[in-house]
Amino acid sequence: FRSALPVLRNVRRSPSVRRDAAQRRLKYPVELRTVNARTVYDYYIVLCKWLKEIGVDPKIFPGRPKYEEQEPTIYSPEQMRILMSLMKGSLRIALSLMLKCGLRMQEVAFAHFSDIDFSAKTFLVQGKPAMGFKIKNHTQRRVPIPDDLLDELISWKAEHPGQALIIPKSNGKPNLELLRALKRFVFLHGLRCGHCVHCQMGNPDCEDWELHKFRRTYATTIVRHVDLRTAQKYLGHKRITSTERYLRAASAEDGQGRISSIDFTKPFYGRTSQLAGGVEG
Repeated sequence: FRSALPVLRNVRRSPSVRRDAAQRRLKYPVELRTVNARTVYDYYIVLCKWLKEIGVDPKIFPGRPKYEEQEPTIYSPEQMRILMSLMKGSLRIALSLMLKCGLRMQEVAFAHFSDIDFSAKTFLVQGKPAMGFKIKNHTQRRVPIPDDLLDELISWKAEHPGQALIIPKSNGKPNLELLRALKRFVFLHGLRCGHCVHCQMGNPDCEDWELHKFRRTYATTIVRHVDLRTAQKYLGHKRITSTERYLRAASAEDGQGRISSIDFTKPFYGRTSQLAGGVEG
């Protein structure tokens, strides 16, 4: 009787986005499916603030979860040199906006050519209410565009006349699949790190390559060239402490040349103390 029933097959040409994402998550290691320590800590702070507002006694709150602040991970100059030498097209433009202007993924996806001031060489990060896009912290910001990226944007606009979005999909809608495109590009060109959990398990989603890492690389670079308040404005941070996180000490290799130029036989310590004493007096 069962053999006489017709076989119903799925006529969908490709799996749905939700089912495809669920299948990919099942391949992840267990530690990557759970919530990380930073997210638990953030939830704890929000929950305690809410409990205080409704009048709950703080003495009964559970202890603060342990959380170890880690240094922001960034791309090395060698990684960026290799990546930009191989990359072309819309993905190159998108990643360049993240790396050289510090834009977030959705800010790039909803970016319009009208946001660019070609004469002032700046980019205005603003929301697009008609498209349902709101910028983080609800505050517009204007960031400078480097000359090399501006030249690429001018050429890109000339190649796509009448196009509103800078990097739209084929149907004209914002491209929100930039992460998948980056992972695919890295996998096809053999740029995976080879030592993360995904690479060891044979998964194509290398942990070393992510979109927000381009913005972190931008932030770590500009804080050494501009003052902290200017960097905060360019990054669109609400609190200055968020920008201070990207202040990294120079590495031992970078500081070796500067330390070598110091003549430790000169009594500069004594002069410094005398000057300091003279100023105090």
